[in-house]
Amino acid sequence: MTTMTKPQTDKEALVLGLLLALVAPTDELAQKASAMADNIASRLSTDEVEACKAIARAQYQATDLPLLVWRHLRHQATDS
Repeated sequence: MTTMTKPQTDKEALVLGLLLALVAPTDELAQKASAMADNIASRLSTDEVEACKAIARAQYQATDLPLLVWRHLRHQATDS
């Protein structure tokens, strides 16, 4: 089983934010994730942002991504 880890860089955080916006169960959560991704993207170059979008797009197309994100969020909630 693959697990997600806490992002260590702005690029990793942007990829995760984009993925969260894509798989969010509600519009409100998608908007929050999108706002977070926009904030992170403002610290990166255009080329870095485009590369992160491509990574997020590819990971989203993976068949188990929604399940991995859900497990990650559930794990984060229990750690708090």
